[in-house]
Amino acid sequence: MEVFTLYDLISQNLIHRANHVALEKSNDSLTYGELDNQCTRIASFLYNLGLKKGERVGIYMAKSFEEIVAMYSASRIGGIYVNINNRWKVRQLKYAIKDCGIRILFTDSYRISEIHRSGILDDLECVILVGEYYNHPKVIMYSDIDHNYNIPKVRVIGTDIASLIYTSGSTGEPKGIMLSHFNIIQGARIVSSYLNNTETDRILGLLPFSFDYGFNQITTMFYCGGTLVLQPVPFPADIVNTVNNKQITGIAGVPSIWISLTKYLADTNIRLKSLRYITNSGGSIPIPVLRQMAKKFKGVDINLMYGLTEAFRSTYLPPKDFDKKMGSIGGPIPDVDIFVVDQENGLCGPGQTGELIHRGNLICQGYWGNNISTSKKIKSCPHLEHIIGKEKVLYSGDIVRIDEDGYLWFVSRKDHMIKSCGYRISPSEIENVVHESGLVLNTFAFGVPDIEKGQSIHVAVNLIHHEPSNIDKVMNYCMEQLPSYMVPHKIHALEDSFPLNSNGKYDKDGIMRLCGIDKCTTVKVSL
Repeated sequence: MEVFTLYDLISQNLIHRANHVALEKSNDSLTYGELDNQCTRIASFLYNLGLKKGERVGIYMAKSFEEIVAMYSASRIGGIYVNINNRWKVRQLKYAIKDCGIRILFTDSYRISEIHRSGILDDLECVILVGEYYNHPKVIMYSDIDHNYNIPKVRVIGTDIASLIYTSGSTGEPKGIMLSHFNIIQGARIVSSYLNNTETDRILGLLPFSFDYGFNQITTMFYCGGTLVLQPVPFPADIVNTVNNKQITGIAGVPSIWISLTKYLADTNIRLKSLRYITNSGGSIPIPVLRQMAKKFKGVDINLMYGLTEAFRSTYLPPKDFDKKMGSIGGPIPDVDIFVVDQENGLCGPGQTGELIHRGNLICQGYWGNNISTSKKIKSCPHLEHIIGKEKVLYSGDIVRIDEDGYLWFVSRKDHMIKSCGYRISPSEIENVVHESGLVLNTFAFGVPDIEKGQSIHVAVNLIHHEPSNIDKVMNYCMEQLPSYMVPHKIHALEDSFPLNSNGKYDKDGIMRLCGIDKCTTVKVSL
């Protein structure tokens, strides 16, 4: 069966693998046939509720079967699902709902009370609730949805938008990245090809499904008819128990996961015998950790990858090159072209650095309602016209270096975005929250190299009143208003005014010096 849309990934498995397990969590499971039945029930309900093609459906819940059913049910009838990071606070949820016009929201019992108190229900047509009963006229219990609706008949094609993924933008407010069915299918096809996935694979669903890297664990398994095992808890001991008890063959993780898991394996001497491969993206793993990984994951293929949500995946280092090019992000994945371009001098060669530019079918459809940002990110490149004409490519914003063998090495971000725990974070978004506390005059957020997190978040402030307790008040306000991964590691109260550069902007290096932080300072982790 040909696969054109997101739902085709499920329906293609009904022919020969209807009884094969698609999803597992603890002692529960769903076969492909059972998953299809659940999606049909929910899709029919959404259709009869009046959901039109192209309308947005929000998902804000903990990792679960119902989360996956909601995504596939909405896309089956042409809706656009918006899976919102469940670590977001209600302020970010409210922003996404208004930004893209979400009218139906899936959530769970853990979040419904806060959603109600925040007034978000006023902006929604209804909430579909997974879990315990909640008395409100706009709340519909997931478990009460009738099985007797007709199967909707909506024509969906590959170029239709399937999903919006919200990611921090350099201007401070998150931006909704538009992914078509075609983008998602091609991502599953390409990644499963170089990871050699088959129906015998049992992959650990460790990362959030609101994260494109995490969602790809679903799509690659459905593409090849394998099994995804949901892992809600990311602690090393729990990961190890699941891998060994469930005979996991593949794990996708970010640097913070690999650092803690590698240390745990070194401390306990436990082996993961069923594991065939692991992958990393979302940041660089320190070389000492990579060396330890080679020992603790002996016989396991280690795939170091690079990608960004706007193009999902761009490069990977094949396992055979791991020892000789340890730490490199490798070269282009199948069916993708990668160029390294210096803005002034054009294409870069060995030993030179420039911006990584991506060409191929994985490039997103742009940012929701933001043509200006889209045109800055996705555009033709004058230095490539002699090769590909005026075809549009994706400017990554990342600076990389080419070595003498053609392998790529990450150097730095081109902008001031902070990369922490696999998340791309806007300093402006943090600064706005700090200002809202009403306790500061000036604020400047920046990242400090951190071996475990990639970067830790620091904020310099000029307090209105220089009282030590005010720093604690600012930190508490951040903890109330920001997801945990965006809460500052430290807030520095400066009595001096922030130094400025020649353009009249805050001088980052000067501010860091006032905070007692050297540019080369790195927070270390022991193995």
